[in-house]
Amino acid sequence: MKKLVLWCLSLIMTFGVALPPFATQAQTSRNDDEESNQTRVQGRILKTFQEAEPTKSGAPQAGANATPTQGRKPRPIWVESALQRSLDFLSKQDRTTSEPAPANPRERNARVDFALVSAEQDDLGQTHLRLNQLRDGVRVFGGQVIAHLDAKNMRAVSGREFDEFNLETKAGLSPDQALEAAKNALKFKGEFAEEPKAELVVLPNEFFKGEEDKGATLVYHIELKIEDGTDATAHHQYFINAKDGSVVWHFDALPHGTGYSLYSGAQAINTESAFSFPFLNYRMRDTSRGNAEVRDMNGSSSGNGTLFQKNLIDVWGNGTNANDESAAVDVFFGMARTWDYYKYVHGRDGIDGAGYKMVARVHYGSNYNNAFWNGTNITFGDGNGTSFSPLVSLDVVAHEITHGVTEKTAGLIYSKESGALNESFSDIFGTMVEYYSGINPDYLIGEDCYTPGTSGDALRSMSNPTLYGDPDHYSNRYTGSGDNGGVHTNSGIPNNAYYLLAIGGTNGTSGISVTGIGRFKARAIFYRALTTYLGPSSRFIDARRWTLQAAADLYGSGSTEYNAVAQAWRAVGIPYIVYGAIRAKWDSLGAETGFLGMPTTDELSTACGGGRFNHFVGGSIYWTPATGAHEVHGAIRSKWASLGWECSFLGFPLTDESVTPDGIGRYNHFQGGSVYWTPATGAHEVHGAIRDKWASLGWERSALGYPTSDEQAYASGRVSNFQGGRIYWFPVIGTIVVYG
Repeated sequence: MKKLVLWCLSLIMTFGVALPPFATQAQTSRNDDEESNQTRVQGRILKTFQEAEPTKSGAPQAGANATPTQGRKPRPIWVESALQRSLDFLSKQDRTTSEPAPANPRERNARVDFALVSAEQDDLGQTHLRLNQLRDGVRVFGGQVIAHLDAKNMRAVSGREFDEFNLETKAGLSPDQALEAAKNALKFKGEFAEEPKAELVVLPNEFFKGEEDKGATLVYHIELKIEDGTDATAHHQYFINAKDGSVVWHFDALPHGTGYSLYSGAQAINTESAFSFPFLNYRMRDTSRGNAEVRDMNGSSSGNGTLFQKNLIDVWGNGTNANDESAAVDVFFGMARTWDYYKYVHGRDGIDGAGYKMVARVHYGSNYNNAFWNGTNITFGDGNGTSFSPLVSLDVVAHEITHGVTEKTAGLIYSKESGALNESFSDIFGTMVEYYSGINPDYLIGEDCYTPGTSGDALRSMSNPTLYGDPDHYSNRYTGSGDNGGVHTNSGIPNNAYYLLAIGGTNGTSGISVTGIGRFKARAIFYRALTTYLGPSSRFIDARRWTLQAAADLYGSGSTEYNAVAQAWRAVGIPYIVYGAIRAKWDSLGAETGFLGMPTTDELSTACGGGRFNHFVGGSIYWTPATGAHEVHGAIRSKWASLGWECSFLGFPLTDESVTPDGIGRYNHFQGGSVYWTPATGAHEVHGAIRDKWASLGWERSALGYPTSDEQAYASGRVSNFQGGRIYWFPVIGTIVVYG
């Protein structure tokens, strides 16, 4: 009998048991068929390095100028080598194919520097460095570039750098004054979850004024965290003008999740056990997965509650809401499955890739209708029973943990398109964990916990976002200020792109069909894009570009997988890549809302070499290192195209289309001449000696007026007709002007 008791206790010490109301069959802890080939997935991280925390001044150790005497920990040789190559590239030449090298690299470095954040090496032989942008030592909010190198070359630079503004970086307010201004604006009388601090940053105006504004504002960034278990729970981000103390921008950065009630069934859970006389004591702590633990808030909203533990019997919950352990079991099980998914599918150890200890807080607040990642732990409310039941399901747990993964990698800002990508990646990988575990997997979000009294509904659908009021196409995106600029609403667009890539189907708005490549490949591509290529201020168009690059890394450029990624984004209205100087020019003209509209090609090399271009619905933008980026559209573009584009004698544009001084016509100057247009004359080119003579007379303001023909042959010379006469040119005598 004694041997039998010891044997039973040894089984209980190995695996805890969670019981539902009718536990007749234990489900498998993971779907082995799903993972049969995943150990061969490429792109796994082999080495990582995290730079030291920022200095007291608020700026990280500067990459270009940092020395060991500044107190940072020594960098490995592979990091130092890659960093020096990256900084050399960033200081001397363009970060993209369509941006020219600065005329004086030293002049540029006087304004802009970069601070190393982290470094990784993967099994593809590539090194990836994340570098925060600094201006005069002050961090640029949202400015981060990711340098990608192999053993010989700089392969690419992703992320975004903001460098089109001039700004004085000396603050007129102290950090304490800025803190007081933020608190006064919030008008919150309770205690904050953390002591707030003020960081001086350069804030690009596009974050709060729109992409057409290329200026910047010196501000203090202050995070005011409220975690009181009520609807007031939020992580308020205040940007206080460093000159006058006004509120420049404000949003809530707390990623709010969705979830299910207790539907995971009977599961083996890996609890920790220890002998505490006279009993064995069991705790909801998983020592095999970074010491992850679940803590009971018992209706409180402050602190971290108490660790779930019990004596003698390692059996937890009964599968009903009446037992407080049941919700904890769902979370504990979800944490384990999510850890296993990231480890065995993507080779990632925990949230930060280095075994980050996950702490979950359950039974947070009273009837709290949310779940969230707060930058440190994951928290789950019980719901009010009407809008939500307890938000503790498997895909909700994975959704919130993925917010942590995103914070530790791309750091996507929780606003507008970057925030929608943040939400989308959590939906995507929450769903992938569900499939990994094999427990009621689907492409719906929140279908079991949302309005528990109403069956058949959900919060979001990845296969058809329009079912629940979300857009499935970029043309229908939400552009208002609510929901942090549509972070949940617009997540439907990349969600549908992922669904079409993985499963296949037809987008309901565009009617474009995609042949799916399967979940295994789709998730590998999106994971690599998230963790390797995207940065804090990445947008949908950046997600398209870098998921394509991830597909090229893993399966080859032009492969079936690569083409499927392109088609999936095309189906949801993100069809083509625009970046670098061409992107900056497009943005300055209003991007997709301007007269150029959406792109109709990727950025491509020009036929005659030397430049790059994108075509758009309403025109084109052409770039060379010598000319910069300029738009051409309408009748002038048609004339230029009829002459042979940049391969003609006109060459590349030197100006955007502009209004003539008299206000009547339009023109573009080119390397080899000009094209002028009026409603009365149409578009005609003028070049060479005839153009020079016309210019010397005063262009269209002269008695000649506008050209009425292109230059053409005449006898042994050339002629151009104008409204007020002609200009002839002959080899021997040069130009002759005839009026009338």
